[in-house]
Amino acid sequence: MNNETRYRPVPLDSRVARLKETEGLKLAEYLHDEFGPALMVAKMKLELLSDDLPKRFVGSANEIADILSDLMRRTRGTIHDLASHPVCRLGLKAAISSLVEDLRIRNEIVCLAKLDPLLDKFRDEAKYVLYRAVRELLLNIRKHARASRVNINVSRKNSSMKIEVRDNGCGFNAGKRSVPHDSGGFGLSSVRADLRSIDADLQISSRIGRGTRAIIAVAVPL
Repeated sequence: MNNETRYRPVPLDSRVARLKETEGLKLAEYLHDEFGPALMVAKMKLELLSDDLPKRFVGSANEIADILSDLMRRTRGTIHDLASHPVCRLGLKAAISSLVEDLRIRNEIVCLAKLDPLLDKFRDEAKYVLYRAVRELLLNIRKHARASRVNINVSRKNSSMKIEVRDNGCGFNAGKRSVPHDSGGFGLSSVRADLRSIDADLQISSRIGRGTRAIIAVAVPL
């Protein structure tokens, strides 16, 4: 029996995706430490200046102040999105539940999820990969499927687990070589590469007018 640890090279598009996450954290630090405070100082100085402005300029100064306030609000939101990965903060089960709730609120899509607590037993790397896969599938549904209902079901049998994402959208011709509603960029190709790195697999089936079914198969964590 070979006791050597098998080495699995990390695919290039997987490494690029993780590099983007790292760069996102760096950008969050810059926005927090440099850009955000600069906006605040600019707004404070504008407010001080407004007291001495002729009346005909006060309206324009107030409009500029409102723009700065909006930029500050957007900056805080961007910092939060870049710096706080849901899997790290919540665990995989709760992070997927957060995706479900976001789909309901932002897109008014009925989304039901039956999740297994075992999702939180995966190691951190696998949690991130599985979260990213589900997020990509839901992103494609939101952008392209024109669905009104989505079901996410996690089931396990013996040593395997399946994460099924099914929608009632427009569907597509599954006989074609590629999925036509990939969200762009690396999209599902990067997700598939990440899944292979944890010995998982993604299968997608669909029919025009009959919706799409995606199944992620992965070994149950020991």
